[in-house]
Amino acid sequence: MSRFPLTNTLAFVACMSIIGFIGWRAGAEVTEQRMLAEPTAVAVIDIERALNSLTELQDGNQVLMQRVQTRISELTKQQEEMDRIEQELELLPASAVQQQIDLQGRHYQLNESKDALERVYKYKGDVEKGAVLWPLYQKLLEAVDEVASKEGYELVLFDDRQLTLPSDAIRQSVINEVIQQKRIIHASDRLDITDQVIALMNNRYKEGMN
Repeated sequence: MSRFPLTNTLAFVACMSIIGFIGWRAGAEVTEQRMLAEPTAVAVIDIERALNSLTELQDGNQVLMQRVQTRISELTKQQEEMDRIEQELELLPASAVQQQIDLQGRHYQLNESKDALERVYKYKGDVEKGAVLWPLYQKLLEAVDEVASKEGYELVLFDDRQLTLPSDAIRQSVINEVIQQKRIIHASDRLDITDQVIALMNNRYKEGMN
């Protein structure tokens, strides 16, 4: 048993008081800093809705659709010729060996050509879509900057409030991925500047056409 129980108790209380005092002061300083920090004006924008609502994108899609129709027509012609060859082959007698060989060769050639064209058209379609979307995205960023500067927003965030867990998300890995991707848990609709950006870009596009 300690010979100086009262002295030890007082020393312990003194130490605890110091620790408590330091912790309280640190907390007080943080609170004071937070009180002094100026509030930041924040806005959100739904990039997908903004881009899909642009008249310029819709006009670009119409041009792309015309090209797609032309390409589909070319592929359809090749498929029709292949179908015709298949019908001829069914009608040929077994003795017409050379005709069968010639028709089968032609059918094989058309099939290979059709497959190659489909790959080429798919690649060209991806490139053409990118050629339309990339400059629009750059214009959208400029429009966001302009709206934010005009309205006094200091920070504009990608609005991912529509990102939700899929109904069949039963695996933990899927759930974790969605949770980690989501950045905005809640935001008031008053912070949404999507419609303002859409209106600005559509008006400018219309002015450029006149």
